[in-house]
Amino acid sequence: MVGLFLFSMDNTIVANIQPTIVEHFQSVDKIAWVTSAFFLSTSALTLSSGQLYQVLNAKWLYVLSIFIFEAGSALCGAAPNIAVFIIGRVIVGVGATGIYTGSLFLLSVNTSEQEL
Repeated sequence: MVGLFLFSMDNTIVANIQPTIVEHFQSVDKIAWVTSAFFLSTSALTLSSGQLYQVLNAKWLYVLSIFIFEAGSALCGAAPNIAVFIIGRVIVGVGATGIYTGSLFLLSVNTSEQEL
């Protein structure tokens, strides 16, 4: 659940600070990419992420996804321009896909039908 909290908190924070991002980078023409980059990478990798969880060790893949998510967030925080910020959002989306898919996978693996 902590992973899903990270995922949802990131989306809430970025939605609230978009005016500040536009003001800081002076690039209102690229602001749509801040949100779109995240969702494009998430949409593109959801199916393959689910397949990876079936093939690889789910625990370590989940930890790797959190690491990728945090690395992308750190890149966004240290971005010197809007292009680096957008690349950071793509990396955050890759990690978020692994977190979300992994949460669902780990929940389904560790829950029996009687617990539903």
